Amino acid sequence: MSWMTDLVETYDICANTPGFLGRIDIYERGNFRGQLRPLAPIYHDIVKCAYEVHLDSEGDFLAARVLSKDEQTTIIPCTPTSRARTGVKAYAVPHALAERLDYITRGNYRNPYMENFTNWVTSDSFKAGDVYAEELVLMVYHYLCRHTLADDISSCLSDDEKKGASPSGTVRFCIDGMAEEYGPADLSLNPLLWELHIARIRELQKDLPKDLCMATGTLQPAMEVGAKCILGPGDSAKIYPVNWSNEHPGTGYFTYRHSTIFTKPSDAFTVGADTAEKVQAMLRWLIDHQSWSILRTATPKMIVWAKHAPDAFSADDIYDPGKYAISEEKEESDGEDEELTLAEDDVAPAEDKPTGEITSIGKEQKENIRALSEGRWVKGFDDVDDETIVLTLDKPSIGRLSVVGYQKLTKAQYYETILKWHETAAWGDYFAPSVRQAVMTAYGDITAKAVGSDIKPEARTAAQQILRAINYGIPLPGNIADAAFLRTINTCHWKMSGSSKELRNIWYRYQRQVGLTCALICKTRKDNGSKDITMDALDVECKDRDYLYGRVLALLDALESETMRAQGREFERMTNAYKQSSSFYHAPARTTAFLMRAIQPYVKNNWPVSRYKLDEVNEILSTISKIEMSDPNHDPTSGTEKPLGKNAILGYACQVKAIKDARIRNTKAKKEREAQEKSQNA
Repeated sequence: MSWMTDLVETYDICANTPGFLGRIDIYERGNFRGQLRPLAPIYHDIVKCAYEVHLDSEGDFLAARVLSKDEQTTIIPCTPTSRARTGVKAYAVPHALAERLDYITRGNYRNPYMENFTNWVTSDSFKAGDVYAEELVLMVYHYLCRHTLADDISSCLSDDEKKGASPSGTVRFCIDGMAEEYGPADLSLNPLLWELHIARIRELQKDLPKDLCMATGTLQPAMEVGAKCILGPGDSAKIYPVNWSNEHPGTGYFTYRHSTIFTKPSDAFTVGADTAEKVQAMLRWLIDHQSWSILRTATPKMIVWAKHAPDAFSADDIYDPGKYAISEEKEESDGEDEELTLAEDDVAPAEDKPTGEITSIGKEQKENIRALSEGRWVKGFDDVDDETIVLTLDKPSIGRLSVVGYQKLTKAQYYETILKWHETAAWGDYFAPSVRQAVMTAYGDITAKAVGSDIKPEARTAAQQILRAINYGIPLPGNIADAAFLRTINTCHWKMSGSSKELRNIWYRYQRQVGLTCALICKTRKDNGSKDITMDALDVECKDRDYLYGRVLALLDALESETMRAQGREFERMTNAYKQSSSFYHAPARTTAFLMRAIQPYVKNNWPVSRYKLDEVNEILSTISKIEMSDPNHDPTSGTEKPLGKNAILGYACQVKAIKDARIRNTKAKKEREAQEKSQNA
């Protein structure tokens, strides 16, 4: 079964739950209050309405008001073509009921909106529909025939509201004072009107040819045009980026943009109209309720759900959406050492919807999978037994939304793959990186400057590769570790000056960059079965040239930084070893000679302590000289040096960790001695 089939089945389950269809959930974050997009009926769209017009039971005007931002979300009846309209002639393809004010009041001899409305109320499907729904629609129709809508709205607005009023705002209608059998007063939430409009669409489709829907295996009229605003209001990306065929106007056939290759649906892939409507409606709901942004950008976005009846829901809530207002939950800090924990910008993204008492279909699975993929353990994960569906969406261009990942799994299957990721991608004191951490380690700032894209193409590709490695357990490609290594050794783009606090922060961030790079390098080597170095502790017996040079750089950096710390000048400036890191990896021997001369004043000022590290540096350099002399390819008279490889950064990181551990042990032993002496003197 495909992802489209799963979305269709999920839609049918939710739509058959009384009161779920059209239910608008409210969420709060600080002082902000907003609405999540509801699950809309097929052949309906979700828009932001600016005005609400109230009529009485006789169809006469009562009042009008401007809607606030937290109550503008509205379900409106539409056709696939009216939903996808664009350009200056969009008025020629009107919606059925709720519409823009300037389209409704268009003052010429031919008003497309009123013509379309007239065709609807005189159609056979309308006359055969529910009598209560017919009466409600006719009240609106007869009122609009008076052509007083614009004046009536204007008469109810204050002076300030008139200044901000827009003629392009959408108008929705309410009919007050009707009996209970007529349904909700707000016509956008009235199921009777939904069915009446769907019947009209069925009437328009009856003469269209039917094709085999390859997603469901049923005969349906072919999809006309894909819907926009799936990712969010105003977004133009479509999951089905297709156009009407110029060769078959009005027949229901469509062509892909590559019309020279495909001329009709059966040439490529046929999607039924009903199937497309359900897929698009279900995706909108899931994106708002059960998704998160992997890179804290609009895309890629991961959606997780389970095919079962909705949770935390009762049928009466559709008329009281504010009942389930929720507030943002704050994550507690684990209080680990600043050097070893993630930076503040690596925690869960703020744009994700907060959790709480809100409708969901497998939200527990979504929260568990998100936490596990980000390296956080979940209590109670063993109790989750439902089959879970994981769908990953990406937006490769401004008008196209793509499915780049689809997986159906059980608890045991996902636990096995995620455990493999955390076991093989963790390194030293660093947990396995999340997708965003790994991508930013390799490419830094991932924001794209090109129009129509929110992240760099290489970052988008890397995110997809890492997701496949996490979710499917496949080997991590080596290009990510290569990019991370090149970015780490090139310290030119890192800030070299600033206040003591800024330099301290830069140093910790650089060490985190080094640690995550080591994690990606070792993960790639383990996946490929390489016999290269993968250990996360210092190996003093290792005779690899690159590894030894990495140790030399860490020791030279420590010689200078420890002297500055002893003089009370720690992070007064960055060390020479840090500044020359980029040159060191390209010409290690020449840069080492320069650094040895640069540290002489610091060695003299801190001689009793620095002597041991200087002896260790000289011993390592002697070993490197012997290794190079025994290498038949080494030519000391050539004037060129062999650049260092990935083992150098592993040696550097292991040596830094060993120096830090030794300093912690010495500090702890010193405090114990002082405490012991103090107790003896007492």
